[in-house]
Amino acid sequence: MGGRGVRVLHISDLHMRSVEGPQAERARLEAAFRWRVLGETWTANLAELRNDGVPFDLVVFTGDLGDWGHPTDYPSALAFLRETCAALDVPLDRLFVIPGNHDIDRKAQVAAWRWVRDHIGDDPRAYSEWMAGLGPRELRRNARRDKILERQQAFWGAIATELGRPEILPRHSPHQRLGYRHAVTLPGLSEPIQVIGLDTAWLAGDDDDGGTLRLTEHQVSLLTTTERGAPLPGFRLALMHHRLADLADAADARRLLADRVDLLLHGHQHEPTADMLQGPDHQLLVLATGCLYEGDEGHSYPNACQVIDLALDEHARPRGAEVRFRGWSARGLFWADDALLYQRVIRPAEPSEIARLRAGWPGVDRFRTAARLARPHVESPMETRMRLLLVGAGLPEPTVQHTVLDSDGLFVARLDLAYERLRIGLEYDGDHHREQETFRYDATRLNRLRLLGWTILRFTAADVIRFPERMVAQVGAALKIATSVRLHT
Repeated sequence: MGGRGVRVLHISDLHMRSVEGPQAERARLEAAFRWRVLGETWTANLAELRNDGVPFDLVVFTGDLGDWGHPTDYPSALAFLRETCAALDVPLDRLFVIPGNHDIDRKAQVAAWRWVRDHIGDDPRAYSEWMAGLGPRELRRNARRDKILERQQAFWGAIATELGRPEILPRHSPHQRLGYRHAVTLPGLSEPIQVIGLDTAWLAGDDDDGGTLRLTEHQVSLLTTTERGAPLPGFRLALMHHRLADLADAADARRLLADRVDLLLHGHQHEPTADMLQGPDHQLLVLATGCLYEGDEGHSYPNACQVIDLALDEHARPRGAEVRFRGWSARGLFWADDALLYQRVIRPAEPSEIARLRAGWPGVDRFRTAARLARPHVESPMETRMRLLLVGAGLPEPTVQHTVLDSDGLFVARLDLAYERLRIGLEYDGDHHREQETFRYDATRLNRLRLLGWTILRFTAADVIRFPERMVAQVGAALKIATSVRLHT
């Protein structure tokens, strides 16, 4: 049986700032902290990733290379990418980058951006055609289409000139204005790896972008099919910055991507996740890698990256995938494997087996300690951090990913952490919980849990990272109250 493995490093959200740019003072103050995460420790991380002898084939970066979309953001950011590729022995023509909302110059062409975002919902298909070069006659004469794309000029200019990758500029793509497609030929495969760079950031422009961004149906259809409209041959790897849930045309995007893409990687969400979109006869694996350097928490945040090992047949069709999650430890000051194990989707080696194979390596004792603390089915590094803080403070260990059913046996919720006997649930709320659609869903879910007698404590990154003692005290108080009530009833 032919075929081969393909290894991909997935990174995102660098948020690079320059001492010569508009955020000069912030860049100066954070330089030492950024180096702590992405300097020698990052180099050591890459060296460890190569230690198993499996070569890397691709490096993909899913948005927010810069922080303000300013030309000064990119020289240092691209130097980082070049050094990362060199450390992994990946040529630059196998590095693929897409823009994020922080790669948009929000001060440029504000009037054009606002007009397009205010009007595109009136007739999404007409505006989708317009962005692809057609559309109604009155729109074809509208110059705002080109003006709104000028806001990405610094990003794409740096990719073309400083990185030397003009072939992935949108003007060379089937769409000609948004995104790109590039075929990578690898030995052992009769068909290519189709890298599809989708632009979700082109309509970004303020802090309330959630639910207003659009891929447009023509960007998706033109980039994921042949000139005849047929599915692309080989393995279809799609990259985008935002989650599908952030898009106004999310339903259309899911439908169009479901059987035209094999793996969808995205950034923006600063926590690593894995999900599976189910179609009638197709499964689409969706992975978020987390952020390389969180823009506000910086070195204190559990920054992350992913290594994806694909098993492909001789026609580059997928047989399976294994994902290795890596996380930054702010306390230990090192990068290491994270205990993110997803049932069915990802098949990692047992931690004890990894430790056995790595006997004699530096840090193996520390790894064995981490392996003893690892739990299956965890869906966020922050959940792991919460659990370890509670256990370290002497509180009982909560159950991970506890499913709550109602009296009829119907699904109500899956709690991040739970003390099920006392009906206390602990939830970590990432940034996506602020979005309107997620907020409404959370409120309904919380009401159903309360009616079933559950006490739900919700925590944010600030609680876990900055005020862990307060978080532990609140959980301890809830346990004490629930235990007392149980004893007196």
